[in-house]
Amino acid sequence: MVYLFCLFCLAICSNSLAHPIAAELTAHQTRLTLGKTHATVDYQVWIPNSHLVQESKQGTLLESRLREAQTGLSLTINGNPTPLSLLPLEGPAVRTGGHVTGFQVALRTDLPTEGIQDLLLFNSVEPDEIANFNTEVFVHPSLRVLETSLLDLEEGQLTANRHAQWRMDEKSRELRVVFRKHPRILQFTNTEKFRPIHKALGLPWMALTALGIGGLVMSLTTARIMRSRKS
Repeated sequence: MVYLFCLFCLAICSNSLAHPIAAELTAHQTRLTLGKTHATVDYQVWIPNSHLVQESKQGTLLESRLREAQTGLSLTINGNPTPLSLLPLEGPAVRTGGHVTGFQVALRTDLPTEGIQDLLLFNSVEPDEIANFNTEVFVHPSLRVLETSLLDLEEGQLTANRHAQWRMDEKSRELRVVFRKHPRILQFTNTEKFRPIHKALGLPWMALTALGIGGLVMSLTTARIMRSRKS
């Protein structure tokens, strides 16, 4: 959250960070962090002042847009609507200055701890506006990502990576991540460092187990053949 708050402050001072195409378009930046037992969403939206409808009370307008940012993200896990709780921020939720106004939100939810989880995060903030989107996902080392809308895979090879890339694509409003815990034997780790999503990809645990068993069987077979040759 500290990282995004710093970027939030810098973006207000420098339109180029928040708006790859000057300050003409709304810019959305989302950071999803998948932990052992919970997920957090740090979300920011920068809206050009020219898009904001001028009302008699500016404070009322900003409060309305902040509420939209706070309620405009929806989450489902395994097809079930999942509530998101607001977290306290380390700085102001609304930033004004320059040609854009920024709104910042931090959200959290608990995660199921067993089985494969299919998470879908949808952004309905400023739904009728052409916009730029930047999405990041960071994953705890105890989790393994099986599939995601941020990455394209062909025959086990990574062919496209949209992590942390600015894109003017409505499809970017949806973020899907399918993940599960590592097999128990792989959960013992000395690091708590979160990894970007493209470094958390892997086969399901059953496949890993099968590969492990296959390797063991092959090793035993090879050893038996070597012993028979020596005899």
